[in-house]
Amino acid sequence: MKQLVLLFVCIGLLSSCTTNDDLDPLEEKLIGIWKLTEILVDPGDGSGVFEPVNSEKIIEFRKNGVVVSNGMMSSATTESNKPTSLIYSVTESVIFSEGFSSMKFEIVDSFLIINNLCTDPCKSKFVKIQQN
Repeated sequence: MKQLVLLFVCIGLLSSCTTNDDLDPLEEKLIGIWKLTEILVDPGDGSGVFEPVNSEKIIEFRKNGVVVSNGMMSSATTESNKPTSLIYSVTESVIFSEGFSSMKFEIVDSFLIINNLCTDPCKSKFVKIQQN
């Protein structure tokens, strides 16, 4: 009888463990650390293309809805000396910037693409370097 009770307690404990099953599939891909690899700055005529960059800029999406970076997230810059912390929404696919602005993001293939806040279209492309 004691073994049966112990078996049920073990099953109960194992089934109560939390997993990442409650994460949205996009959030599952998003959570982690990303490194800037390319920037697109369009001159306003639609001819802009992604160009490789040499940068130490990283961005980290955390499970608590916070995104942090060692550089400014709102512009397509390679600088990695201006720490930034903002919030994001997976359901809206946006990073909320200062004020009322927001930046759309998407995951295309294995890249994170952020539409930065610029007058002309500009985007930053990141590759994942660490899963959290």
